[in-house]
Amino acid sequence: MTSDELARSYFSRAAKRMLALRVLIEHRPKFPPALQSELDTLAEISLRLRRDREAAFYGDIDLIPERVFDRDSAERAMSGAQRVMAAVRLFETP
Repeated sequence: MTSDELARSYFSRAAKRMLALRVLIEHRPKFPPALQSELDTLAEISLRLRRDREAAFYGDIDLIPERVFDRDSAERAMSGAQRVMAAVRLFETP
């Protein structure tokens, strides 16, 4: 992959994200009232899951995944994911 191809890929994805943001802003999605009070917590869980997944899968220059992530980490991740899944189920249509 050349730097020109990479730049075109970044630009293409950015344009699609801008379109999605425009739609979201225009339609102002509403969350079920039962979910409103949990949005901040669910966002924190989601952010932590993404960050930890990247670190656990790929490590980092100063991070060895096996030394950082243990059974307790896995159980916290599973619990958080289950909480988010339970909240998302509120959006399922019968």
